[in-house]
Amino acid sequence: MINAVVGQFPVTRDAVTVVAYDETWPAQFEYHASRLRKKLGHHAIRVEHVGSTSVPGLSAKPIIDIDVLVASAEDESSYMPPMQELGYRIVIREPWWHGHRMFIDESGAVNLHVWPDGAGEPIRHILFRNWLRTHSDDRARYAQSKTTLSREFEDEPDRYNLAKNAVIDSIYAKIFEAGRVRIRSYRSDDASETLRVFERAVSITARSHYSEPEIAAWLGANRPLTDWGTDREAVSTFVADVDGEVVGFADLSPAGYIDRLFVDPDHGRLGVGSTLLNHVLEIARDRSVELVSTHASMVARPVFERAGFAVAREETVERNGQALRRFHMIATLGTSIQTRTHIK
Repeated sequence: MINAVVGQFPVTRDAVTVVAYDETWPAQFEYHASRLRKKLGHHAIRVEHVGSTSVPGLSAKPIIDIDVLVASAEDESSYMPPMQELGYRIVIREPWWHGHRMFIDESGAVNLHVWPDGAGEPIRHILFRNWLRTHSDDRARYAQSKTTLSREFEDEPDRYNLAKNAVIDSIYAKIFEAGRVRIRSYRSDDASETLRVFERAVSITARSHYSEPEIAAWLGANRPLTDWGTDREAVSTFVADVDGEVVGFADLSPAGYIDRLFVDPDHGRLGVGSTLLNHVLEIARDRSVELVSTHASMVARPVFERAGFAVAREETVERNGQALRRFHMIATLGTSIQTRTHIK
């Protein structure tokens, strides 16, 4: 895993504390936002209050999350010096993940997330915030989950954040299902788009778990598009289509093996993967397949686990001189798998 931490976090971040909604949180956001807009000028394309403190009535950790959109996150000279003058310092740098940078101040009460304008992740933040503001049932469910998990993982903030993903992903799935996702069978003219999804998913999404050499080995040499298309047509391949754009795909062999399940990074955590996986499992059931299996990466393992798959064994496979870690996972249809709509 690539280390994205480049600065020291406050000691107060070592414990998980969830408190009742504070009516002063919007004003706290405005304080920081006004300073940022004034100091950054035209470099700050948008400044948004996101995260749980941006949702009235929602309990949260007392930390204000702010998304700052700039023309280019790579051009740190355009925004870092003025932010440093305001007392913010960089603690995380993740150029492979939507260009993300994160700053904090000495109080530890604010997270400033810098993104390039047009990046997918801040769009998801707005969708999530707006959904919770207008859907009291999901707001209450999320609040209850956070309260319970904060007690269970009080001194383990990383595990707390991971544990929240199940309910977060289920809410994102509902948001996305309210949109225009469509699952259809693969067509021969989908070859270039599905290959693009695969390459972007490995190059961007998988960087949180695999090193640069491992990513390069996984991608391999440039493959002929005709070979890629032949591979897709050799099995049952299904694509996720949003307004005519291919944003994900998955496949299923006659024997019940799922070789590939990939979602474009800009559409991650919006329910595309869950919709694809559920569709594939329904197809397998229709074909009377009793046992389904896959070799999941470290990134994909939680997705399959939440769908009822269990790890049969951990493996190391060699690709172009690199040893890649993966998991052989299996599930029995009708028993171990519970059909769920809301899976990442």
